[in-house]
Amino acid sequence: MAKAIKEHQLLETVLSAKFQDWVIGGVRQKSLLRTIGWRSVFAVNGKEWQTARALIRPSFTRN
Repeated sequence: MAKAIKEHQLLETVLSAKFQDWVIGGVRQKSLLRTIGWRSVFAVNGKEWQTARALIRPSFTRN
């Protein structure tokens, strides 16, 4: 079942602290792996997700 997130703070919590509770799997993961790559932050879980997120985090911080 897909879930949509509208609230900014909830989305921030999911992406920064509660990522382990929002596993990507099944058809969605397979299609993402084919289209955006197997190491994309949008297509991996767990430790791989943490690594991918750490790589893009600087792009989302203000100077």
